[in-house]
Amino acid sequence: MALANPVSVTKSAVAGTYLSEGDDAIQFGNAQGGGINWRVDSEGDIASLGVCDVWNGNNLVSHGLVSEVATFDATQQQAAISNQLLYTIPTNATQPNGVLTIKSGFFRITWTIKLTQAATTSSVLGGSGGFQATYTSADDGVVVTTPGTAFSGNANNNPATTVASGQTIIYASSGSNILFGVGYTSVGATPMQYSVHARVEDL
Repeated sequence: MALANPVSVTKSAVAGTYLSEGDDAIQFGNAQGGGINWRVDSEGDIASLGVCDVWNGNNLVSHGLVSEVATFDATQQQAAISNQLLYTIPTNATQPNGVLTIKSGFFRITWTIKLTQAATTSSVLGGSGGFQATYTSADDGVVVTTPGTAFSGNANNNPATTVASGQTIIYASSGSNILFGVGYTSVGATPMQYSVHARVEDL
């Protein structure tokens, strides 16, 4: 399926400046029907329509190129974090070129948390549960929470040494949310404070 109202240009005509008026879809193709599709929005952002299935001569699978799709950054946290929204996976969609884009699949969550203020008496960074992700399985639609484990050295109560990081890989369903939580234990008048940073990549 071709884009609506396509305009053919010669190879030499591609060079130069194209002025976008609103949201435009641009298709670069050949006589054999191959090609790539891009969308240029009114703010000048460029997005690929569909999945890049070949890169630098290599055939790609699943979602094509790995892309960072969500971030979360917070500092001076002094309580547990529960069911914090990290990313909403888009629903499957048919692109203007007729290709069905499947959004279910692998996602990688990279995270780090660090104690930034020691508690008066004692603290446990991440509590007993550590960092946990919650998502909807693409296999059976069941909501899953990854197992929680305490971090090594999490009770040092020292901003210079109490830090943890890791990666969590999930296989999640399209149209669902990826959530996360961080445990917390602090004893004393001055509470433990910590920072948390997380990234989601679409694999």
